[in-house]
Amino acid sequence: MLGEEDAATAAEVWNVTAGGNFHEEATGRATGANVLHLTETMKGSAMALGTDERELATRMEDIRERLLEARSRRVRPGLDDKVLTDWNGLMIAALAKAGAAMGEPSYIEAARRATAFI
Repeated sequence: MLGEEDAATAAEVWNVTAGGNFHEEATGRATGANVLHLTETMKGSAMALGTDERELATRMEDIRERLLEARSRRVRPGLDDKVLTDWNGLMIAALAKAGAAMGEPSYIEAARRATAFI
């Protein structure tokens, strides 16, 4: 999809490593998976790669578009879009009580909006 050269560039810019850069949150163990992220400016990445900043930015935009296009062809994972009424209820009660106790109408309005949402 990207080719060897573009894949290497993307890996450098987005900090992809062979051993993975993601650690399990609960245990701190490395998972072997990578999460694409920037730790350097485009200028810094361009310097590390020995290329022009504008050229690298254009190239990365092309890479990004190709990756997004490939992702659009994949089956989307399930979406957990349930509304947790118990947690929302606690938050609504806290906002309403705090708004009344502190004389803060914005808290009460936030409670009203949250109530309308659920």
